[in-house]
Amino acid sequence: MKLKKLFLTSLVLGLSSIGGISATSYAAPAPSSVVVAIVNYDQLVQSSKAFADGAQVFNEKFQQRNNDLEALGQQLQKENNELEKLKQQLDADLQSGKLTGAQLKTRESAFNQKAQDFEKKYTDYQNKVQQLQKEMNDYQNVELDKVDKAVRDIVAKYAQDQKITLIIDSRAAIYYTNAVDVTSELLKLVQK
Repeated sequence: MKLKKLFLTSLVLGLSSIGGISATSYAAPAPSSVVVAIVNYDQLVQSSKAFADGAQVFNEKFQQRNNDLEALGQQLQKENNELEKLKQQLDADLQSGKLTGAQLKTRESAFNQKAQDFEKKYTDYQNKVQQLQKEMNDYQNVELDKVDKAVRDIVAKYAQDQKITLIIDSRAAIYYTNAVDVTSELLKLVQK
């Protein structure tokens, strides 16, 4: 076994010395120069024209419904305050003993009906608020994906044009040296 190993070793060494097998012929190619840059990606996204355009469309799409729901919420707050006053009046009437049992029953029945109506309105309001929030979140996620893609495309083209090997978000970089911050150059491109 030792003899066989020694024979193979000498065969390989012998062949490499005559050029048959070269130890360096299997080595990885020498690395080319790597250019690393950093960027404040959040600033790029939030300053981009795509983001501004998306925000404008978002506001146009949802602002009126949001305003309507705010107005409804204020109206419901007023109705709730009125119900509180009616409840206090009903309690005062019960304690005063000025009203007959039938009168109290009628007022109590009217109050309960108003309270049930208010609760239905309030539940409907809450459902509308939740619906609007869901629609806004869904729309926002889709639009942010579009903005992200647009900004990434601009960054990729810039990196290719400037022969930059790697662009890293400045928040993700713990340490770097010899990296150039390209945020200001990219801001000009994303705002077009």
